[in-house]
Amino acid sequence: MGLLDLFKKKNNNGRVEPEIIMEISSEDYAPIIQEIAPTFISFIRKLDSIEQRIYENRDSEKIKKECREAYGRVGSELCTEDFLQKRRYYLTSYGQPTRYALISNGCKLKFEMKSIKKMSITMYNENPRPGESAYMFILKNTNDGWKIDNLFCRFKTDDSWHIQNFF
Repeated sequence: MGLLDLFKKKNNNGRVEPEIIMEISSEDYAPIIQEIAPTFISFIRKLDSIEQRIYENRDSEKIKKECREAYGRVGSELCTEDFLQKRRYYLTSYGQPTRYALISNGCKLKFEMKSIKKMSITMYNENPRPGESAYMFILKNTNDGWKIDNLFCRFKTDDSWHIQNFF
């Protein structure tokens, strides 16, 4: 932990809240992002909680199965069906930190929106911890609201984005 980490705002659960960054082409998009941000943060925290449970019970096939099913249920809340079908990958790796642990460690969430049809949310730490990656979620505006339609990952030592399976 660096010196600046001591000054980050923690909530009642001991989590450091993410910093929201908006890069928008129109001020009309700001309310959309303000509405989506809490839902997205809650979604990522649910996924992280499931992965944490798997890690803590990695020797239990029953818990792994329950968690895979829970991951699918949570995914259906905010992902397009097409994305879930083509990028389905059953959780087989249970490491620490969990994939999305950075959501509770003061990460940055950069929302970029240039049109009403699509936006990206990049989740990253400026100084990633060992094992931490950055993630870029591509959302599209559907009849059911904003949904994740693609996901990319960038490793600490890499400048390029790689296609990432959802679960």
